[in-house]
Amino acid sequence: GEVWKKGGMSRSELTAVCNTATDQLRSNIQHSCGVVPTWFDFEDGAVNDGHCVIVGGGPSLASKIDEIRWRQSLGQKVWALNNTAKFLRSHGIVVDAQVMLDARRENADFIADAGKYLIASQCHPDVFLRVPTARTILWHPHTEVVEEVVKDVNDKPVHLIGGGTTVGILATSLAFLTGFRKIHLYGFDS
Repeated sequence: GEVWKKGGMSRSELTAVCNTATDQLRSNIQHSCGVVPTWFDFEDGAVNDGHCVIVGGGPSLASKIDEIRWRQSLGQKVWALNNTAKFLRSHGIVVDAQVMLDARRENADFIADAGKYLIASQCHPDVFLRVPTARTILWHPHTEVVEEVVKDVNDKPVHLIGGGTTVGILATSLAFLTGFRKIHLYGFDS
């Protein structure tokens, strides 16, 4: 796109680069599709009157703990991204959902207490060893590798979730598709 610079406009191109090799991604996706029976689905046009509070790990989060706790006390659903679930738990907040996207093995250490787990199909198999299958929902980020692996699946709902390349942005897409129209973001400092 075009960007402003002193002296006039310029062009800038950004390329999204994955932190995991394609072969590993493919293997992760194939594994998760075989072990998680519940795949993300939604009812077209479904809307609820609830609030979804999506919490990322940015530095501003530390000053918002009381506000997040208050929102949860009102019945608003708290979704934590990645390791933020453990941070919130250390402050007495058990999240309603933990959302993960990253495919690296070390992210399995991020799993914390949650009401449910929204785990991307590209996540490492070690993540799926740490979450209770009955409370885990598999979702598919819209990437070429995921599309290739799930293209012939016809016995489960296959929705490729787009809107960005980060867990935070994709979590907002998941919340919207789940029916939330009041979405509050915390710790999205990047």
